[in-house]
Amino acid sequence: MDLQVRSFSFSLNKIPGHINVHSTIVNIPIDAHHGADESNQPEAERSNAHISDEPVADVDQWMDLEEEDGSEHQHNVDNIQTEYHPNSGIPAQTRTFSTFQRDLLQDPPTPDVQPWVPFRCRLDFEVAELAHEAALSQPQIERLIDLLHRSKQEPFSLCNYKDIRNMWSAISHRLTPFQKRTIRVPYNGVDQEFTLYYWDLRDWACDLLRDPYLGPQFTFNAQHLSKFDGNTFVIFIDEPWTADAFWEAQSAMPSHAKPLAFILYADKTKLSSFGREKGYPVIARVGGGRVVAWLPIVKDDPSRSGKQKFADFKAVVWHESFKRILMCLRSKRKCGGWVEYWDELQRLMFPIVPILSADYEEQCIMSLIRGVMGKFPCPICLVPRAELHNLLETWPLRTRHDAVHLLRKARRKYTKEKREKKLKSQSLRDVKNSLNLSKLLDVFRALCFDHLHTHHEGLWGKHLWIKLQKCVNEVGRHAATKIDEGFAAVPRWRNLNHFKEVMGVSFADGTKHEDILKLILFVAHDVLDPETHESGYLLLQYMFAALEVHTTQTLKYISESECESKSWDFPKYHLGVHLFDDIKAKGVTRNFNTKPNEKVHRPLKKYYQLRTNFKQVADQILRADHWSLVSAWIRYRINDLDAYNARKEASDLDDSDSDDEVLNAPGLESSFHIKLGSSHLEDPAFHQFHTKLNRFLNMIPVIARNGHVALELSANIVTEFRYLKANFESMVDFRTSTDYLRCSPMFHNAPRYDSVIIRTKDGIIFGRLIFIFTCLVEGTSHPMALIQPCDAPIQHRPSKDRLLGLCEFIFTESIIRGALLLEDRSQPGDFLVVDSIDTDMFLRMKLHKDSHVY
Repeated sequence: MDLQVRSFSFSLNKIPGHINVHSTIVNIPIDAHHGADESNQPEAERSNAHISDEPVADVDQWMDLEEEDGSEHQHNVDNIQTEYHPNSGIPAQTRTFSTFQRDLLQDPPTPDVQPWVPFRCRLDFEVAELAHEAALSQPQIERLIDLLHRSKQEPFSLCNYKDIRNMWSAISHRLTPFQKRTIRVPYNGVDQEFTLYYWDLRDWACDLLRDPYLGPQFTFNAQHLSKFDGNTFVIFIDEPWTADAFWEAQSAMPSHAKPLAFILYADKTKLSSFGREKGYPVIARVGGGRVVAWLPIVKDDPSRSGKQKFADFKAVVWHESFKRILMCLRSKRKCGGWVEYWDELQRLMFPIVPILSADYEEQCIMSLIRGVMGKFPCPICLVPRAELHNLLETWPLRTRHDAVHLLRKARRKYTKEKREKKLKSQSLRDVKNSLNLSKLLDVFRALCFDHLHTHHEGLWGKHLWIKLQKCVNEVGRHAATKIDEGFAAVPRWRNLNHFKEVMGVSFADGTKHEDILKLILFVAHDVLDPETHESGYLLLQYMFAALEVHTTQTLKYISESECESKSWDFPKYHLGVHLFDDIKAKGVTRNFNTKPNEKVHRPLKKYYQLRTNFKQVADQILRADHWSLVSAWIRYRINDLDAYNARKEASDLDDSDSDDEVLNAPGLESSFHIKLGSSHLEDPAFHQFHTKLNRFLNMIPVIARNGHVALELSANIVTEFRYLKANFESMVDFRTSTDYLRCSPMFHNAPRYDSVIIRTKDGIIFGRLIFIFTCLVEGTSHPMALIQPCDAPIQHRPSKDRLLGLCEFIFTESIIRGALLLEDRSQPGDFLVVDSIDTDMFLRMKLHKDSHVY
């Protein structure tokens, strides 16, 4: 039986992808895949192989920037054109794809020789750093210091816990510290006081801009990027500065000014296991993200909860707090402010907040609408609650001007009833919005589609997944067991949760919901019959679309599959209609997804458990967070100093060596595409391996000198590896991505042999890694692999014979990237390509389906 590689797309129809390779892979010359199709291959896939245990370098370090003439007749396919904002004064540039780079290439600054000051020496800092990271108690720190005093290898001047604390306090002022303010809001005629902790956003941004390591990484000019497809330049969008909002903001500024964009996120989080202690962090992103504020939480009172007056009071507390946080930016929004950069030059900067990242509940507070029970529950448009299911209609967008005008008109009414009636016409609250600031922030334009809570934890996790579980349980216990067994049989994959069972478990984690969604189609397609379980099968058939976006057709089928009593008039069903506008204005969804921001909650919870006395915890958590930031800031500079000294020593050593003393030890040519690691001794089971390898190598003209030299291999020239990093050009954003592939008989107590996509003379095939190795031939080391191709027949033969008899040799440079293959239980011997592991794989399989090549 021939193995088949098939891929699912939007429908469940199986796609036969028989890969007929008439000439075996073992006959490929070492540069065979540089043949006729070389022009269509990504640069990273045509690189030579290389063994290294070092981390992968940035692809831009391998590219020399090369300006193109720019004339139309010289454009080649895949050329990238960068059009800068007119105010930047930079002319448009066209580069070949291989020379296009996004990061600034420049020599790193000379590091500070004493980055640990005011710690008296490096050892003092590293001990304090260790004590902080380990969250040692005071007695533990005292004991550590006592032990270190016994060592006289390096001066050590810290005396006790108080000394360490004083050092942290002294160095904390190197970076902008947090401030503490009291917010007063009246309720029933009595002022209520709340404590707000916050950082000055402008001072924090200035810290980053003055940093010689971080400052050069900023992008200040809006850009339009486009890629030449053979006929014309096609615009593509990824980062915020390539989208419309950034371009429009810079157009509204003086020509010599630059926008300084902030992304803000806010949400409550449970600090304790049972949720009794909560925190309310605000996270800002300019480059990286950090906690910039800790909002007060109004405690719920059973006697007041649920009342409109109390809900308005909590909204006032929130917006008064945010008013204080944004105060440092409000004064600069009209005329801007001069900022000194890392190069000691001053530039005029205008702050903007183009993105507010939040879940639906938080968006209701930001936009001051009345939530899911209001007449118009969408924070972006004025869709009536009864029309949330209708995705074909276009509704008026909310605007800052209309909201301010309506609030003013409502407050002119003499009675509360008339005032409320006026505000309810757009589901607004009687509260002044602190986020409606001209030239700085328009809350209704800054709010974004939240992929995590809308799809993974919302529409999928709380609706479709529950419905699918119900359909499977109606089939019978055997169906649920089969799905659990299918999930358990899925091969392990990096950054993909592995499940032993899913049908009897309730998941609250959005990441786990996302991974179940990625796999459910491939595991459950043979469980639900299209004739006897029409509702569940129809739901499953269109499940894949939920990974990225729902279309009107998708949602129509989902609606038809649901029971009549289910109402789809809820906001998270509707919010997807604004997704494409958000992408066009603000870039791809990762720019405003709440998922990376919610990851910042984890260290805050750790600080609560290990660094507080569980009383008045906000001050203690924020102090620990600030110390961690300062510690990381110093550690980066120490590491850079060590690397600088190492490079200097190596340079001095090279200068002292003469040309005839250069080592010619056998090694590998420098490569970026493939890197191997984790070498191991050869498995005795492969004692016939060398004979077959010797026969293969003698078939390669480049190695065997066109057959004039017969090669004889010995056992000591083959080195096994069990770890491979494959770098490839992503078809999504044209950047370098990496697959970490394993080929090991025991990896975390289980065998793991990953699958790969391989380029051959005759096209693309899939194969399973069996053995990764290097072969030393006449002083040259060749990275190679033994694979089980997916077009080879399966026979009932011993494992070793099957491996040696049916597997084929390839050079690792022919590996394009990794692949996740799942055996189809309905047709043993056939495999399904899980094209939902990432968007690059999805695009490759779609292109493979359409053209059978890519």
